[in-house]
Amino acid sequence: MINDDNEVEQLTRELQSLSLRSLQISRRLSELTSNEYNSDEDSPLRVGDLVRVTTNYRNRRGTVGTITRTTNATVWIRTHNGNRNLRLRIGSVERVTATEDLTPVQGNSEHQDVVQYEQ
Repeated sequence: MINDDNEVEQLTRELQSLSLRSLQISRRLSELTSNEYNSDEDSPLRVGDLVRVTTNYRNRRGTVGTITRTTNATVWIRTHNGNRNLRLRIGSVERVTATEDLTPVQGNSEHQDVVQYEQ
């Protein structure tokens, strides 16, 4: 009878420990998923999103366009200046909010729409 009581106590402590660990893991998982999906800026880019090119590859920095196709690593955009399709890495573009001024700023290459034809 004494051995049975000790075993029950031991199993009860183990169950409480596992329950506490399960709760900690659930909370951490909840934190990670809420941080990943709550912000508009962190949400994945989708077809129809308005974006601006952030890299200077082929002098395209500042080009604004609409996403026409996307994969995990690549986006295709139709530029607003020239109606040209560009294929870019997702990290090369940023979402543009509707409140931002989309007109190019003279003398500032970061905000000019530049299209260079491929050779």
